[in-house]
Amino acid sequence: MLLLWILSFTFLGSFVSLFLVVWLLSIKNVANRFALSLTSFAAGALLAVAFLDLMPEAFEKGQLKSVLWIILIGIVVFFLLERSLLWFHHHHGEEKTGVMRGEERPVTLLLMVGDSLHNFLDGVVIAGSFFVSIPLGIVTSLAVFFHEIPHEIGVFGALLHEGLTYKKVVLYNVLSGITALLGAFLSFFFG
Repeated sequence: MLLLWILSFTFLGSFVSLFLVVWLLSIKNVANRFALSLTSFAAGALLAVAFLDLMPEAFEKGQLKSVLWIILIGIVVFFLLERSLLWFHHHHGEEKTGVMRGEERPVTLLLMVGDSLHNFLDGVVIAGSFFVSIPLGIVTSLAVFFHEIPHEIGVFGALLHEGLTYKKVVLYNVLSGITALLGAFLSFFFG
């Protein structure tokens, strides 16, 4: 019975918010008009959370030197990952504008890997909160739901800005959302 609670509320947190975003962005071509603004919003929201919430909390709970090393390593790893993806991808089909036809740019891969990991951890958090109590699981799921709406709008905007079609963006977000269910399922059996 607990597994049903976990999977149902993980579905609520991940997919219902995604369907709401898909519906909102399908209204009168809102997505194309606001793609760049949504990308800026997503970047700003992530930076705000990192610098105003996560880093101060990490500074309080850990040693300052260790936290700064972890932040530096994270920045360097993602910089090197982006550079290596740019270095090793094919340049065939690239127009003079620099936009590639028929293939995704490296940023798309980074966005999808990051979003999939993010969604996986959402599933883990939801499952973990249900292990504590059903009311806590419900509250956590609702928090994830309301957090996912601006998050998915930002991901949509970033992927549209990268040149993906609306249908491809929806498909990629659905595939990424499945990782939340996977995280919840694995947490239930191995957590």
